[in-house]
Amino acid sequence: MEQSKEFDRIFTELQEKINESGYQEEILLEQGDGYIRIRFGDTVLFYPDSPIMKAESHEILSAIGNILKSVNDLTQSIEIDGHTADIGYDSDFFSWELSSNRAIAVLKFLVNTCYLPESKMSVTGYSDNHPVSDNVTEEGRSLNRRVEIKIRRVGDGETDED
Repeated sequence: MEQSKEFDRIFTELQEKINESGYQEEILLEQGDGYIRIRFGDTVLFYPDSPIMKAESHEILSAIGNILKSVNDLTQSIEIDGHTADIGYDSDFFSWELSSNRAIAVLKFLVNTCYLPESKMSVTGYSDNHPVSDNVTEEGRSLNRRVEIKIRRVGDGETDED
């Protein structure tokens, strides 16, 4: 029960940091049973169609990483997922590479800058296979271009449905 309350505190701390930084519209925070998900909108961390992180994104990602480092003992795993939008390529692997390389770039940043333990981290590139919106409009495609970090609490079985 104590871990659950501490995890609630992490969620509140993350929300405050995101709001202080002015990213409340571009970084969405979700709390589920035993996990916290941070969803970075398409323009927060990366340049368009690039796995190169924007220099201005380092501050907010460092702040989030430092919060996670402070509660390392409560963290079972940190899953970093890259997503792209479906823009109609039939046999091009660019979307797979982009989504994977963005997830890896975030992992490298969190490990090298915030000193989060690699042993708790995983990365996945989903390409355009897990959209959260349609790909008909630019607004929908923008929502699908994202990086998500999911922090699982110690003791949480990986059985929740996303």
